[in-house]
Amino acid sequence: MLDSIDVSPESISHTMTISQEKASGETLDQSSPTIHSEAVLSGSQLEVEITIHSQGTLSQPGIVVPGDASTIVCRGKLRR
Repeated sequence: MLDSIDVSPESISHTMTISQEKASGETLDQSSPTIHSEAVLSGSQLEVEITIHSQGTLSQPGIVVPGDASTIVCRGKLRR
């Protein structure tokens, strides 16, 4: 799902969430990774940053256990 999008003459950014669910017996595995990307044009240089954050949750009847959380950040610059 697209959560937000912002556009200007020098930049664009967006955030989206992808919900996932898996069930096995009485165990439910849920996660909602969030992806945020931003690109900014400054003169003849384009700077790009993408951040992915994920945390899952495992649950059974009467029990909820937070899963591992992780964040990945990728940055890059492109020059003419």
